[in-house]
Amino acid sequence: MSPLTFGYLRVSTNRQDLSIEAQTGQVKRAAAYHGGTEPELFAEPDTSGSIEFARREQGAALLARTREAIQSGHSVTIIVPKVDRLGRDVIDINQTVRRFELLGVRILFLDINVDTRTPMGRAFMQIAAVFAELELARIRERIQSALDQKRANGLLTGTVPFGWDAVETGDVTGKGVKVRKLVDNIEEQKWILQMVARAQSGWSYQAIANELNRNDVPTKRAGETLNLRSPDETTSIRETLGRWQAGNVAKVLANQSVQRWLKTIQ
Repeated sequence: MSPLTFGYLRVSTNRQDLSIEAQTGQVKRAAAYHGGTEPELFAEPDTSGSIEFARREQGAALLARTREAIQSGHSVTIIVPKVDRLGRDVIDINQTVRRFELLGVRILFLDINVDTRTPMGRAFMQIAAVFAELELARIRERIQSALDQKRANGLLTGTVPFGWDAVETGDVTGKGVKVRKLVDNIEEQKWILQMVARAQSGWSYQAIANELNRNDVPTKRAGETLNLRSPDETTSIRETLGRWQAGNVAKVLANQSVQRWLKTIQ
């Protein structure tokens, strides 16, 4: 049986610095340099490295294809452009490499130019995995810091929370997205205070939701338009979205904007 070469490529949802096309070129050049066959590629666009390898669509496909190839008598080499393409969790990277090694697979990481079957290669791979995990933590820290700063400035991040409305500031982001800020919705904030008072008095979230429905208090999604198969189905879903459930109450009371606002009025 002839040897087979597979390539694993991934582009993060948060970082697009190394495109699928660029990684494809790297893998093909490496396969040719090492005398391998034309690589069979497994590419994952818009896939976070924080997702476990075996839970990714193409990660699972590569594992299955590798097992099939080994059972058919082929030898397999897997080429990965960078260690952090495999993942950004030290434990997951090591487990993934171990899975392939138990099958007798050779893995080449191009960024550190090592073969994981050698002791030195495995050591370098583990060091690179540590830095990949560290970088993920730093990315999350930067994102959280930016979100916290926006919230502190009253700018909208994510969906509009109950108790506020969003209005455009006239500014746009570097990507052309209109910047919106939160403004108080006094009527909704009155109901937030009643939710808090009832929760502190021992009411369940469902009891609070029932009270809101009895008073015809609309949810933030009330009247939302959905493109469904029939008018009756659309009406049914719209009515459901407009009614309070225990989960809606829990989300409102746990919302960060609500929590910060409550601290300012206490």
